[in-house]
Amino acid sequence: MEFIEAPLFTQLLPEYLTDDEYAELQHYLANDPANYIAIMDDLGRFDSRDRLPAIRCPTLIVAGGDDASSVAGRAPVDSATTLNRLIAGSELAVIPGACHY
Repeated sequence: MEFIEAPLFTQLLPEYLTDDEYAELQHYLANDPANYIAIMDDLGRFDSRDRLPAIRCPTLIVAGGDDASSVAGRAPVDSATTLNRLIAGSELAVIPGACHY
């Protein structure tokens, strides 16, 4: 896999990025690409759904209505809905217009 070096990428597209987008991009580009990919791969395979029904405390699940992040290929609100379904008595709050970062 080939990675784009951060300085090259940011030199090519700076006029298309807001200050916030540029700061977020820098956050990701500061990671070692191989380690970041390994972590994301592990997160995509991690599955503890079978343990969720054991949770017996009040649980609030919060999701952003405009979140673009996904977990194992599922939409964020879908993941939150699954948590809500599997944790008895939990409450789901979807914040309209909010996103992960």
